[in-house]
Amino acid sequence: MLRTTTLRPAVRTALPTPLGASIIRRSVATTPSGSEAPASSTTPAQKLDWPTFLSLRQQCRHVGLAFAPITGLASMFASFVVLGSQDIDPSQTIYGFDPFIAYGAATVCIGGVGALLGPAIGEGLWWMTKGRHVKAQMQARQKEFYDRIKKHRVDASRQSFANPVPDYYGEKIASLKGYRQWLRDQKAFRNKSQRFL
Repeated sequence: MLRTTTLRPAVRTALPTPLGASIIRRSVATTPSGSEAPASSTTPAQKLDWPTFLSLRQQCRHVGLAFAPITGLASMFASFVVLGSQDIDPSQTIYGFDPFIAYGAATVCIGGVGALLGPAIGEGLWWMTKGRHVKAQMQARQKEFYDRIKKHRVDASRQSFANPVPDYYGEKIASLKGYRQWLRDQKAFRNKSQRFL
């Protein structure tokens, strides 16, 4: 008489752990001969580990910042071409200013607006090219990251010129080492603000 053995499918579960300690526990069913059974193909995609997430987040931020001067200069050049093609009457003023001064100020202002839009354009292009492959995982980690930032950051109402808030939104965090340094900076701020009270 043959003996039947029921095999349990392999299960991968992610345990909730603090930042920087993403642990994956894998329970693997074994066959009667002791070899591991293959993992199920329907296993959901795992979250990005924290070092990879922080690295990609910093990369996206750098691309956005790099686009600021590019879009600023491009918009300034475009406004210079458009305004330069206009007929200028030196005898007429624009809001009480000389036309050359008014057009020059308008060109600089348009360049400033373009520079402000640069980070949004750069980050959008980053998401379209590289970020689209990990968009869902990045969004999940981003939410968890900001929840940690909101939980551990200091009260901004206690800042002063001598004791400014250290990186309130955690934008400069690019690694686990940077996150630990950010936590120390928040603690130092609290201690310093309590001494002044």
